[in-house]
Amino acid sequence: MRGWLRRAFPGCDVDDVVQETYCRIAAIADLERIEDPRRYLFQTARNVVLAELRRARVVRIEAAGSAADMEAALAADELSPDRVVGGRWLLA
Repeated sequence: MRGWLRRAFPGCDVDDVVQETYCRIAAIADLERIEDPRRYLFQTARNVVLAELRRARVVRIEAAGSAADMEAALAADELSPDRVVGGRWLLA
């Protein structure tokens, strides 16, 4: 799973994702209902990464500064290679 995470989501903290994934799976009460455990594990890891990416994009209004600063930051937000690869992977 670590290798897949490094390839699919370069730049993410693989150790944190793996730990959070196992914590989420350990919290499941009825593991017998999971039909394909491997697929469930990878889907959970993907969801953890996406949640971290969403969380990282949230900017507190106080930290952002003025509206002009926020507009300039949004205009400068270009697609990085990591975001392009992650987006392509999600569409596949």
